[in-house]
Amino acid sequence: AMGVAGSTPLSAPGRNEGGTHKVTVMSTEILKVAGFSGFHTSISVDEREFFFDRDGIMAAPPLWSHMSGRTKQQEAEVTTEVLELGFSRSSGRHLVEALEPFFQ
Repeated sequence: AMGVAGSTPLSAPGRNEGGTHKVTVMSTEILKVAGFSGFHTSISVDEREFFFDRDGIMAAPPLWSHMSGRTKQQEAEVTTEVLELGFSRSSGRHLVEALEPFFQ
């Protein structure tokens, strides 16, 4: 998902700032070499996926970074593991504010 078109740097506030925020981790195998696998991972808070690329932390609809740039046939062949972690008092905006200094 490095440099995929259509995603935007996050600048808008997170949803439901005062409420409970559903947190999900998504993982897709993107590379296998000599028996070792490489994975693309992202976090979803509420209905927003967060991932990083060369432009920094990005936000998009859920699973967008896992499917972007793939043909329909490739999408059908991709297995993405989705793990629901539960709920957090912190929003997507809080996630970005906490991590952004590490991606400058």
